[in-house]
Amino acid sequence: MTCRIVAFTYAPGWAGQNAEQILQGSDGILQLDDYADYNRLTRPSRTGGAPITLAQCWAHARRKLTEVFNHDGVVPEARLRHDDHR
Repeated sequence: MTCRIVAFTYAPGWAGQNAEQILQGSDGILQLDDYADYNRLTRPSRTGGAPITLAQCWAHARRKLTEVFNHDGVVPEARLRHDDHR
């Protein structure tokens, strides 16, 4: 059986140790940004649970792609809408 949980928590910083503490006893797949300190969650030696599989956030990839295609200062979607009005 697959279980999906969404949890909002607070920690006074982004440190990987905060993530480890919040996720103690949990395992599975975790979607987050590409912050290197969270890689500690994937280690076989992780205490408090099995290694977690990280699923990277697509928003970061989309931002980079937008930068590549946004060479003239116009977002691609806006460029298409503008071209339609000619």
